Amino acid sequence: MKTVRIMFLILFSMILFAGCRYTPSSYSFAFGEEDIVAISIVHMKGYVDVEHDETEYDIVYTVKNIEQFLNEFSKIEFRRIWFGDPYRVRSDELAIRVSYKNGLAEYISFTGQEWWESEGKEGWRFGKHYCDETEFKQFLEKYIASQQ
Repeated sequence: MKTVRIMFLILFSMILFAGCRYTPSSYSFAFGEEDIVAISIVHMKGYVDVEHDETEYDIVYTVKNIEQFLNEFSKIEFRRIWFGDPYRVRSDELAIRVSYKNGLAEYISFTGQEWWESEGKEGWRFGKHYCDETEFKQFLEKYIASQQ
């Protein structure tokens, strides 16, 4: 009987852990690529303001060719955080600010994403996707360097 239990636990563990692998994919925007009106690379001066759209940042680069940017950005592999809380876009780092037709904005960094789905704190959302820090920063630096 003890052997049967052990075999059952081993089989159960194999089935359980088979679903715990990550599948890298390209980034999925909050409102869809067709609704994007502007993209900027920004240097965050603080955390994203949850109460109002008064997030402090400096625009480092404004993307001129959105389609080309999105095409290159889609090559970065993002992974999903399955367990635990999502990370925020951190203060004092480079991030991507995406502006949408509906007037809302999304902030993307290698650690996570934040955006509004509606006005006020209730509409605030955190993404659960992350990517390689070096790859993300090199991607942004390439665009920043192109303007100099």
